[in-house]
Amino acid sequence: AAAIFPLRRKSPDAKIPYRVPGYPFTPFLFVLAAAAIVANAIVLAFYEPASFQHIVVAIILFLLGLPAYAFWRRHSNG
Repeated sequence: AAAIFPLRRKSPDAKIPYRVPGYPFTPFLFVLAAAAIVANAIVLAFYEPASFQHIVVAIILFLLGLPAYAFWRRHSNG
Protein backbone atom coordinates (compact mmCIF):
# COMPACT_ATOMS: atom_id res chain seq x y z
CA ALA A 1 0.00 0.00 0.00
CA ALA A 2 2.88 2.38 0.71
CA ALA A 3 4.21 1.83 -2.81
CA ILE A 4 1.35 3.83 -4.27
CA PHE A 5 2.90 7.12 -3.12
CA PRO A 6 6.28 6.86 -4.90
CA LEU A 7 4.66 5.25 -7.95
CA ARG A 8 2.26 8.13 -8.40
CA ARG A 9 4.98 10.69 -7.68
CA LYS A 10 7.31 9.04 -10.23
CA SER A 11 4.75 9.10 -13.04
CA PRO A 12 2.07 11.69 -12.24
CA ASP A 13 0.76 11.82 -15.83
CA ALA A 14 0.68 8.06 -16.40
CA LYS A 15 -2.67 6.37 -16.95
CA ILE A 16 -3.51 4.57 -13.72
CA PRO A 17 -5.17 1.16 -14.24
CA TYR A 18 -6.78 1.27 -10.78
CA ARG A 19 -8.34 3.83 -8.50
CA VAL A 20 -7.86 4.17 -4.76
CA PRO A 21 -10.95 5.60 -3.06
CA GLY A 22 -10.05 8.51 -0.81
CA TYR A 23 -6.50 8.83 -2.12
CA PRO A 24 -4.18 9.86 -0.42
CA PHE A 25 -5.96 9.48 2.93
CA THR A 26 -7.10 5.87 2.58
CA PRO A 27 -3.69 4.34 1.78
CA PHE A 28 -2.02 6.57 4.38
CA LEU A 29 -4.43 5.37 7.09
CA PHE A 30 -3.90 1.77 6.00
CA VAL A 31 -0.10 2.09 6.19
CA LEU A 32 -0.41 3.80 9.59
CA ALA A 33 -2.70 1.04 10.91
CA ALA A 34 -0.43 -1.72 9.59
CA ALA A 35 2.60 -0.08 11.21
CA ALA A 36 0.69 0.19 14.50
CA ILE A 37 -0.21 -3.51 14.39
CA VAL A 38 3.42 -4.50 13.73
CA ALA A 39 4.70 -2.17 16.45
CA ASN A 40 2.13 -3.54 18.90
CA ALA A 41 3.18 -7.13 18.12
CA ILE A 42 6.84 -6.25 18.71
CA VAL A 43 6.11 -4.49 22.01
CA LEU A 44 3.93 -7.36 23.23
CA ALA A 45 6.64 -9.85 22.27
CA PHE A 46 8.91 -8.35 24.91
CA TYR A 47 6.25 -8.68 27.62
CA GLU A 48 4.94 -12.14 26.78
CA PRO A 49 7.43 -14.91 25.87
CA ALA A 50 4.85 -16.89 23.87
CA SER A 51 4.32 -13.90 21.59
CA PHE A 52 8.07 -13.58 21.12
CA GLN A 53 8.11 -16.99 19.42
CA HIS A 54 5.53 -15.78 16.92
CA ILE A 55 7.61 -12.70 16.10
CA VAL A 56 10.70 -14.85 15.56
CA VAL A 57 8.77 -17.12 13.19
CA ALA A 58 7.44 -14.10 11.29
CA ILE A 59 10.95 -12.65 10.94
CA ILE A 60 12.31 -16.00 9.73
CA LEU A 61 9.52 -16.27 7.12
CA PHE A 62 10.23 -12.73 5.99
CA LEU A 63 13.94 -13.45 5.66
CA LEU A 64 13.24 -16.66 3.71
CA GLY A 65 11.25 -14.62 1.21
CA LEU A 66 14.08 -12.18 0.48
CA PRO A 67 16.10 -14.54 -1.76
CA ALA A 68 12.94 -15.39 -3.71
CA TYR A 69 12.20 -11.69 -4.14
CA ALA A 70 15.77 -10.98 -5.29
CA PHE A 71 15.58 -13.87 -7.78
CA TRP A 72 12.21 -12.70 -9.13
CA ARG A 73 13.36 -9.10 -9.43
CA ARG A 74 16.61 -10.04 -11.20
CA HIS A 75 14.87 -12.26 -13.74
CA SER A 76 11.81 -10.11 -14.40
CA ASN A 77 13.85 -7.07 -15.56
CA GLY A 78 15.54 -8.93 -18.40
